[in-house]
Amino acid sequence: PCDEVHLSDLKSKLDQVFKKLNPQQQEVYSAIFDGQLTITEVSLRLNLHRSTVYDEINRMKEIFENEGLRTFLR
Repeated sequence: PCDEVHLSDLKSKLDQVFKKLNPQQQEVYSAIFDGQLTITEVSLRLNLHRSTVYDEINRMKEIFENEGLRTFLR
């Protein structure tokens, strides 16, 4: 039960942070975390240069850190 509460809180926080991402970041996030794709696969699927995908990931990391989700990051 305690773990379920924490998991529910995390899911809620992730949803809030997701809404703060720009549309391109949301696409990258969804492709990586929901689709379990590699960076190369994401860049091909979204028609973005790999460096752009990496840049968006770095920007997202900063947003997650600012929202107190540093431990969520790999």
